[in-house]
Amino acid sequence: TNPLFVGLFSWLLGERAPKAFWLGVGLALLGVGLIGLGDLRLGKEALWGDFLALLGAVAASGYLVLGRHARERIPFISYVSLTYFVAAFSLFPLALAFGHILPPKGDWIWLFLLGLVPQVLGHTSVNWALRRFPASAVAISILGEPIGASLWAFLLFGERIGTVQGIGIVLLLFGIFWGLRAFSR
Repeated sequence: TNPLFVGLFSWLLGERAPKAFWLGVGLALLGVGLIGLGDLRLGKEALWGDFLALLGAVAASGYLVLGRHARERIPFISYVSLTYFVAAFSLFPLALAFGHILPPKGDWIWLFLLGLVPQVLGHTSVNWALRRFPASAVAISILGEPIGASLWAFLLFGERIGTVQGIGIVLLLFGIFWGLRAFSR
């Protein structure tokens, strides 16, 4: 849902996405839905998780739209340094306040790598792109993450990609392509 919210927030700030973008978003979200269909569960916990995911999408959308406008004025290194510093020093005390314990010493290297690789390669690339592309284009590109996650799960853990998930991947790729193509016209 992130591209939906980014498109709406951007529209409120005067950055309009082309009509073809919305078709791409629809196809991409249908693809994401099919990929996640295998994990579909019903119940109170699942509903709470869906609510938190929706809240996270709204927050991430606000971050992308505001980041797009901030990146027009703030140099890249200053922007990412400030963003990561504020995130680390605000989230760490919150984690402690809510009783999340620190992991054992042997897990720190894995946590460090987990933070370093996705953060430096993924999140920093998103912040770089926010200066060069509309926030809506960046948001629809991020929808490609489930494809990478599915492929890594297959390669590392032998998780099978079923027919429905395969169709979802194709729809998602086509939706991302269609949505990005709308901005190149």
